[in-house]
Amino acid sequence: MRQGQGQLGEASNAPAGPELMPMREAEMSPAYRSHLFAFPDLADKASVAIPARGIVYYLNLYRELDRGPFRRGDLARLELLMPLLASLIRRHYRQRRPTASPGETEVLEVLSERERQLCQHLLRGHTLKTAAKALDIALSSAETYRKRAYAKLGVRSKAGLLALCRTG
Repeated sequence: MRQGQGQLGEASNAPAGPELMPMREAEMSPAYRSHLFAFPDLADKASVAIPARGIVYYLNLYRELDRGPFRRGDLARLELLMPLLASLIRRHYRQRRPTASPGETEVLEVLSERERQLCQHLLRGHTLKTAAKALDIALSSAETYRKRAYAKLGVRSKAGLLALCRTG
């Protein structure tokens, strides 16, 4: 872990630039490797860590099997793009997050308060892990709330939840 960077989502106040972190299959823990490579079409992963005002954003990049793992030239081109990627991601997250739409409010009213809060975080771009942290609940509790909410709403994924809320 780089100096100035803490746990996922936390950073020190020390200014730092984006950092490319290639993740080779051989360097991954067995549990993570089995999860990531359970998708049969993935060959490799690289992450870009982007520190910004007390938080670190991660942009995960994946390579498909037919393209093979990232090569040195690929990583060098990503390094050149990192300032642009960092600027775009920081700008995106600086923008004010939208409030709940009328369709979202109606769709989520069948949920418990905690299920609704979790879904609202997911709809605003949080991962399950960052939503759990924002709600100050255990990741396992967030997983339970998500399962219950998705079952009540009849959706199977975050994309399904977003589509349902957009259509009302």
